[in-house]
Amino acid sequence: MKLKNYLMDILKAMVIGLITSGTVIILIGIIALIVNRGSLLPSLTVVRSALCIIGALGLIISAAMLIKKKNDVSEDYEKEWRAHFKQFNLLGVILTASSVLLLSAGTIDSLLYIL
Repeated sequence: MKLKNYLMDILKAMVIGLITSGTVIILIGIIALIVNRGSLLPSLTVVRSALCIIGALGLIISAAMLIKKKNDVSEDYEKEWRAHFKQFNLLGVILTASSVLLLSAGTIDSLLYIL
C-alpha cells in the first residue's frame, strides 16, 4: 500500500511538472515567436533556456530545503497537504516537478539537434 501511495504521489508531481512546462512552453514560446518574427529555431532555443533556468531554480530550492532542518508544510496546512499527497512532502514535489521541467528542456534540445 505504501508503494502505491509513493507511485501515485510521483505521478501527481510529474503531472504538476508537465502542466508547468506546458505553460512555460506556451507563454515563452508565444513571446519568443513574436520577438523572433516567427522564426522557429531561435524560439525553441529561448523556450529550452527558460525551461532549464526554471528547472535549475527548482533544484536549487530543493537543495536549500534539504539543508534546512525543517522542510515540511506548516502544521496549519498539513491536513490539506495530506489530502493531495500521502507520502511526499513539499521537497519531493518540487524536486520531481523540477526534474520534469529539465526533462522537457532535454526533449526540446533533442528536437533542436534533429532539426
